[in-house]
Amino acid sequence: MKRQLFAGLGISAALLFSVPVSAQTNVILPEDFTYGDQLGVEKVPGYNVGFSVNPKQFNEQNIQRITVQLVGHDGKVVAENEAKGKGLKNLIAYDGQQYSTQFYAKANKMKDDVWTHSIYCGQKPAFAEIIVQDKRGNTYKAHNTKAPEKELGQLPNCPKGQ
Repeated sequence: MKRQLFAGLGISAALLFSVPVSAQTNVILPEDFTYGDQLGVEKVPGYNVGFSVNPKQFNEQNIQRITVQLVGHDGKVVAENEAKGKGLKNLIAYDGQQYSTQFYAKANKMKDDVWTHSIYCGQKPAFAEIIVQDKRGNTYKAHNTKAPEKELGQLPNCPKGQ
């Protein structure tokens, strides 16, 4: 009887540790979500999303990918920035465990030394979603619902569906 109980507990423990971890673990800590008149090298209006990875909960060396999305009032993603591979290594080297990414209206995808930026037509976001995937395939998510009041304005001639 004891053996069956321990076998059952072993299966339960294995299942417990294989379940993807959610935002309730406090792995990702949303920080600032601001509007700026002169962001980036181009000095254009946009939004900045800041966050950190809690070092007591997660080692940044275990990060596989970071994705930050601006989500519209209709629940659809309106822009996405992603850091992985060499860009992720650069991000960790530059910023340590406190990160940020900028979004400004642009009609073309672009890549800098950290982030791959999607097309962004300038829609006002309802919130930012921060997604961290670790090297084991677990996904951690957090939302920053304190979107700035200031709007960028719609980019003229933006590609359809964006």
